[in-house]
Amino acid sequence: MLVRGQTAVTRYAVVGHDQRKRVGWFERPTAPGFDGDLGPASVPHPVVVFQFRPPVAGERPVVLPLADMGLRGLGTSLTIGGQTIFVTWALDRRDSVATAAAGAVLAPSLGGQFVGAPGRATFAFGVERPVRRLRLDRPLALGPLRLDAIQVRTADYGNVSAIPVADSDPGEIVVTGSRKSGKALYALQIGTEAMAGCSSLVFDKPRRQIILHCR
Repeated sequence: MLVRGQTAVTRYAVVGHDQRKRVGWFERPTAPGFDGDLGPASVPHPVVVFQFRPPVAGERPVVLPLADMGLRGLGTSLTIGGQTIFVTWALDRRDSVATAAAGAVLAPSLGGQFVGAPGRATFAFGVERPVRRLRLDRPLALGPLRLDAIQVRTADYGNVSAIPVADSDPGEIVVTGSRKSGKALYALQIGTEAMAGCSSLVFDKPRRQIILHCR
């Protein structure tokens, strides 16, 4: 599915704070019932806190380096199999989801095996992607988070070829494209299931830190 859009640098106000940033407009709603969305980078406050529940005994703060990927938002990064993977949070979905390029790195590096039947998941702008659950023999560690299984988008676009398209099937990861389509996206979105043991997620922009308060 092709979603057409355009971007421009413009001024907008959030809770009375005027700022000048790049904004995108698209021909489809970003999500049903919403006119748009803002990430932590687009909020004018220096510290943005997502409070999931009150803190409990035994929690400890864990600090991760904050990375800025422009229009892709704020997150952190990890290096696996010699490849840097950009990590963000998707608090509107339960499962953690990796792009096909990231899945093609995670599977051999962490002993990943597909389990269950192939399915489809809906992402921003109502775009559907084929996905399959990838079970990891060695959990993916990100601070206090341990992911032993993730959903992988089994087909994506990019200029990395993980599996030849002609030989692909639902048990393989396919990344296709050419240099014109841009670099493959090595990205992982953390869902709410992985955050079940955490009370808050903090984006401290001046200190360039992400702070997780988890058991």
